[in-house]
Amino acid sequence: MSPDRPKIRFNYKVWLETEDGEGIFGYGQMRLLKAIEESGTLKSASNETGFNYKKSLAKLKEIEDILGYRIVKQQRDNGRRFTGLTEEGKLLIQFIEDFNKTYEKLINKACEEASDKLNSGLRSCKSNIDK
Repeated sequence: MSPDRPKIRFNYKVWLETEDGEGIFGYGQMRLLKAIEESGTLKSASNETGFNYKKSLAKLKEIEDILGYRIVKQQRDNGRRFTGLTEEGKLLIQFIEDFNKTYEKLINKACEEASDKLNSGLRSCKSNIDK
Protein backbone atom coordinates (compact mmCIF):
# COMPACT_ATOMS: atom_id res chain seq x y z
CA MET A 1 0.00 0.00 0.00
CA SER A 2 1.43 3.35 -0.96
CA PRO A 3 1.51 6.14 1.63
CA ASP A 4 -1.03 8.22 -0.33
CA ARG A 5 -3.73 5.56 -0.10
CA PRO A 6 -6.12 5.99 2.81
CA LYS A 7 -6.02 3.61 5.70
CA ILE A 8 -9.17 1.62 6.23
CA ARG A 9 -10.78 1.60 9.65
CA PHE A 10 -13.49 -0.33 11.39
CA ASN A 11 -16.36 1.59 12.93
CA TYR A 12 -19.67 0.73 14.52
CA LYS A 13 -23.13 2.02 15.25
CA VAL A 14 -25.54 0.79 17.87
CA TRP A 15 -29.27 0.71 17.36
CA LEU A 16 -32.28 -0.90 18.96
CA GLU A 17 -34.14 -3.63 17.15
CA THR A 18 -36.77 -6.22 17.94
CA GLU A 19 -35.73 -9.80 18.61
CA ASP A 20 -36.82 -10.50 15.01
CA GLY A 21 -34.27 -7.98 13.70
CA GLU A 22 -36.71 -5.18 12.88
CA GLY A 23 -34.92 -1.87 13.40
CA ILE A 24 -36.49 0.46 15.94
CA PHE A 25 -34.11 3.40 16.16
CA GLY A 26 -30.50 4.45 16.39
CA TYR A 27 -28.44 7.53 17.13
CA GLY A 28 -30.31 9.84 14.75
CA GLN A 29 -33.66 9.21 16.37
CA MET A 30 -32.04 9.35 19.80
CA ARG A 31 -30.69 12.81 18.96
CA LEU A 32 -34.20 13.79 17.91
CA LEU A 33 -35.73 12.48 21.15
CA LYS A 34 -33.16 14.33 23.25
CA ALA A 35 -33.79 17.53 21.28
CA ILE A 36 -37.56 17.14 21.82
CA GLU A 37 -36.99 16.84 25.55
CA GLU A 38 -34.72 19.90 25.58
CA SER A 39 -36.70 22.16 23.25
CA GLY A 40 -40.25 21.14 24.07
CA THR A 41 -41.41 20.96 20.45
CA LEU A 42 -40.93 18.57 17.56
CA LYS A 43 -40.54 21.49 15.17
CA SER A 44 -37.63 22.97 17.15
CA ALA A 45 -36.09 19.53 17.63
CA SER A 46 -36.33 18.83 13.88
CA ASN A 47 -34.68 22.14 13.07
CA GLU A 48 -31.95 21.59 15.64
CA THR A 49 -31.10 18.10 14.36
CA GLY A 50 -31.54 18.96 10.68
CA PHE A 51 -34.31 16.40 10.21
CA ASN A 52 -37.42 16.99 8.15
CA TYR A 53 -40.41 17.68 10.39
CA LYS A 54 -42.91 15.45 8.55
CA LYS A 55 -40.43 12.58 8.25
CA SER A 56 -39.60 12.92 11.95
CA LEU A 57 -43.26 12.79 12.88
CA ALA A 58 -43.77 9.71 10.70
CA LYS A 59 -40.67 8.01 12.15
CA LEU A 60 -41.81 8.64 15.72
CA LYS A 61 -45.21 7.13 14.88
CA GLU A 62 -43.47 4.13 13.29
CA ILE A 63 -41.28 3.63 16.39
CA GLU A 64 -44.31 3.78 18.67
CA ASP A 65 -46.19 1.31 16.46
CA ILE A 66 -43.29 -1.16 16.63
CA LEU A 67 -42.85 -0.76 20.39
CA GLY A 68 -46.54 -0.81 21.18
CA TYR A 69 -46.33 2.20 23.48
CA ARG A 70 -45.85 5.94 23.24
CA ILE A 71 -42.44 7.54 23.65
CA VAL A 72 -43.54 11.12 22.92
CA LYS A 73 -46.41 12.98 24.58
CA GLN A 74 -48.25 16.22 23.93
CA GLN A 75 -48.88 18.59 26.83
CA ARG A 76 -50.76 21.85 27.16
CA ASP A 77 -49.82 24.68 29.50
CA ASN A 78 -51.61 28.03 29.46
CA GLY A 79 -52.93 27.34 25.98
CA ARG A 80 -49.50 26.46 24.57
CA ARG A 81 -48.73 23.02 23.27
CA PHE A 82 -45.52 21.28 24.27
CA THR A 83 -43.98 17.98 23.26
CA GLY A 84 -42.03 15.86 25.69
CA LEU A 85 -40.95 12.31 26.27
CA THR A 86 -42.95 9.72 28.13
CA GLU A 87 -41.24 7.81 30.93
CA GLU A 88 -40.60 5.01 28.42
CA GLY A 89 -38.96 7.46 26.01
CA LYS A 90 -36.72 8.80 28.76
CA LEU A 91 -35.82 5.27 29.83
CA LEU A 92 -34.82 4.28 26.28
CA ILE A 93 -32.44 7.25 26.06
CA GLN A 94 -31.02 6.57 29.51
CA PHE A 95 -30.25 2.94 28.71
CA ILE A 96 -28.66 3.74 25.35
CA GLU A 97 -26.46 6.38 26.99
CA ASP A 98 -25.55 3.95 29.79
CA PHE A 99 -24.67 1.31 27.19
CA ASN A 100 -22.43 3.79 25.37
CA LYS A 101 -20.65 4.84 28.57
CA THR A 102 -20.02 1.22 29.47
CA TYR A 103 -18.95 -0.18 26.10
CA GLU A 104 -17.74 2.71 23.93
CA LYS A 105 -14.08 2.51 25.03
CA LEU A 106 -14.04 -1.26 24.63
CA ILE A 107 -15.61 -1.15 21.17
CA ASN A 108 -13.37 1.72 20.02
CA LYS A 109 -10.29 -0.22 21.17
CA ALA A 110 -11.47 -3.34 19.31
CA CYS A 111 -12.10 -1.27 16.15
CA GLU A 112 -8.64 0.32 16.41
CA GLU A 113 -6.90 -3.04 16.88
CA ALA A 114 -8.82 -4.63 13.99
CA SER A 115 -8.08 -1.62 11.76
CA ASP A 116 -4.35 -1.82 12.54
CA LYS A 117 -4.32 -5.54 11.69
CA LEU A 118 -6.25 -4.98 8.47
CA ASN A 119 -4.01 -2.16 7.28
CA SER A 120 -0.88 -4.11 8.20
CA GLY A 121 -2.20 -7.10 6.25
CA LEU A 122 -3.01 -4.93 3.24
CA ARG A 123 0.48 -3.39 3.29
CA SER A 124 2.04 -6.84 3.20
CA CYS A 125 0.02 -8.06 0.20
CA LYS A 126 2.30 -8.40 -2.85
CA SER A 127 -0.58 -7.62 -5.22
CA ASN A 128 -0.85 -4.17 -3.61
CA ILE A 129 2.68 -3.14 -4.41
CA ASP A 130 2.66 -0.10 -6.69
CA LYS A 131 4.58 -0.56 -9.91
